[in-house]
Amino acid sequence: MLDLDALEALLAKASPGEWTASSHDWFALRTHALIICDRPPVFYAESHAAWPANSAAIAALHNAAPALIAELREFREANRWRPIAEAPKDNAGIEAIDSRTGFVRVVDYYKGYPLDWTHCWALQGASNECYPLEYFTHWRPIPDPPEGE
Repeated sequence: MLDLDALEALLAKASPGEWTASSHDWFALRTHALIICDRPPVFYAESHAAWPANSAAIAALHNAAPALIAELREFREANRWRPIAEAPKDNAGIEAIDSRTGFVRVVDYYKGYPLDWTHCWALQGASNECYPLEYFTHWRPIPDPPEGE
């Protein structure tokens, strides 16, 4: 799993501010690539055709990193496994871990039927399949479906 704290620590050690990339073909013999930031250049390379493109990619990644890290943190928080006691009881479907099998099942909270279980987790899409609350240990929201045309 990607260590976001380590990425933020590395980003904090980098030169502050936005980075830009520049390349020059001096004397038609050498290709130079620079990443320009608030301090003296941190990347300088000669005589390799790929380096100018690499320096542009490095600068772009550096500039995008804070927003990407924040988006990943938000995504992880929204989709983390939580104790089943915190699950919504509003008949919205959730993913839940079945303690008996370890399988992830899509369930919703159900009241009333069968009569001997006043509250249970019902498997979505299955009629009359209702399981006691203690069968499930953790839950998370059902992920959004992929965006389609």
